[in-house]
Amino acid sequence: MNRIACTGIGGRIMSGRVNKAGDAFVGSPKDVTSDVLKAVIDKLEHHGGNFEVTCNGEAVATLNLIKGPVAQGGDKKCSWVSVKNGLPDVKEGEDRELMVCVRRARNGKSYVFAARYLNQYPLHSEGHPDADEDGMFLASGWHDVKESADYDGWYSPLIDVEGDEVTYWAYLLPLPEGGE
Repeated sequence: MNRIACTGIGGRIMSGRVNKAGDAFVGSPKDVTSDVLKAVIDKLEHHGGNFEVTCNGEAVATLNLIKGPVAQGGDKKCSWVSVKNGLPDVKEGEDRELMVCVRRARNGKSYVFAARYLNQYPLHSEGHPDADEDGMFLASGWHDVKESADYDGWYSPLIDVEGDEVTYWAYLLPLPEGGE
């Protein structure tokens, strides 16, 4: 018997590995049954999170076939990354739009929405404490883009309440085929 360990939410498998005869191996799981895949998806739809199920040795398509499309990060799969495990790949002097999961201190709930990660991105703000004499400074971290009919858009720090925190991030999905 094999054990398959999966992580996911909302019916989409985010990661998985198969332990065969007690030995973990890296790469595509090979020895799972289609019934097991159905059970995995069912568990993810109803429970999400982490779990293990037992399966027999019948070989079928790998879990990677149902992991979902490639994200805008190149060859990276669409999956949540804990900020404890790293930050998004953003070149110095640039910013990038991503999905974030933020835990709010006021109610302990987590919310998912788009935000931007800035890496030493040049901003202008006359009153900012780090601004030079021309009002320029380099910003890094999670930001929101605010819009106004009277002004151009501007960046605002995403976390402005003590205790709020970004817990996870994910690359955005690409446009659907034929999308513009």
